[in-house]
Amino acid sequence: MRKFKNSKKHGLDISQKDMVPPEILRKIVKDHGDMSSKRFRQDKRAYLGALKYIPHAIYKLIENMPMPWE
Repeated sequence: MRKFKNSKKHGLDISQKDMVPPEILRKIVKDHGDMSSKRFRQDKRAYLGALKYIPHAIYKLIENMPMPWE
């Protein structure tokens, strides 16, 4: 159960996450690389709708990166 426990350090929420194996990421990219098919119409709509959240996601990613001077 320790894996799911969140620890707080100086007010920040720090949790350990497992990395996704590269093979799984490659399969996802291969399966969804070409979104022009009719099969992906709904998925494409969802992905395009999610693009507006990318700047905020990148901001949060950078905000949570450990700084070299810490």
